[in-house]
Amino acid sequence: MTETAVILAAGLGSRLKEYTREVPKSFMIIDGETLIRRSIKKLLSAGIKRIIIGTGHCADAFQEITSEYPEVSLIHSPRYKSTSSLYTLFNMRDRLDDSFLLLESDLLYEKRALTELLEHGAPDLVLGSDVTEYGDEVYLETDRDNTLCGVSKQREDLSDGQVNSILVGISKISAKGYQLICRRYATIQKDRPKMDYEHMLAELHSSHPFRVLHSEKLEWCEIDNEEDLIRARKEVYPAIYKAEGDLE
Repeated sequence: MTETAVILAAGLGSRLKEYTREVPKSFMIIDGETLIRRSIKKLLSAGIKRIIIGTGHCADAFQEITSEYPEVSLIHSPRYKSTSSLYTLFNMRDRLDDSFLLLESDLLYEKRALTELLEHGAPDLVLGSDVTEYGDEVYLETDRDNTLCGVSKQREDLSDGQVNSILVGISKISAKGYQLICRRYATIQKDRPKMDYEHMLAELHSSHPFRVLHSEKLEWCEIDNEEDLIRARKEVYPAIYKAEGDLE
C-alpha cells in the first residue's frame, strides 16, 4: 500500500511574475485556500500518511505548513535555481525507500486523480488526461503496452507511438522504479542538470515500464501563468466543486 506522497515545489514560478516574488507558486489562492493546502488535504483524505515537500524558491513559506500538518516534512533543494524537477526528486533519495505518489505543486485537481492511481494494481503509473488545447500541454507517447516512451510539448515530435493523453503531473512510483531513476540520473546530472522527471520516466521505458493511466474527463489544471490562474478560479474550481461536492 502506498502511504507516502512527494510534492515537487522548488521551482521559481517566474511566469507568474509578481504573484511569486515572495511566495512559491503553490501558494496561489483558489477560493480562499492555497493550492498546497488543498493538495495536502486531498492526500490525507485519500489515505496518505506521510508527505515530503521538496522546496527551493521561498522555502521558508512552507514552515507554517509543517506546524499545521505533522504529516508533512521538508527537504530543501539548494541547487533549485540551476536544476529542475528531477534533481528535486533525486535530492530525496535518503528519505524514500517505499512506493510514493509524486505530485507537482501547482496543480488544482479532483480527488479521483489520487484514488485512481492508488487503487490501480500497477506499481508505476503516470496519470494522463484528455488532450486539451489550452497551451503548454505535455503530450504523452505510449507504445502498444501503454508504456510511456516519449514526452514533449510539441505533439509533432512524437510520431512513433500513440499520443492520446497529456501529463497531469501526478504519478505513482515504486521503490524499484525510484532506485532506477536515481541511478540513471546520477550518471547524467552533470550533463543534463535541468532534466525534468517525466523525461526520465520515458527514457527508462526499455528497462522499466512506467505505464500511462488515462483518466477520462478529469477536472484539473496546472497554474503556470496569470491566464492559468484566472481559468482555475473561473472554470476549473467550479467544475471540481460540482464533480465532488467540494470534498477538499
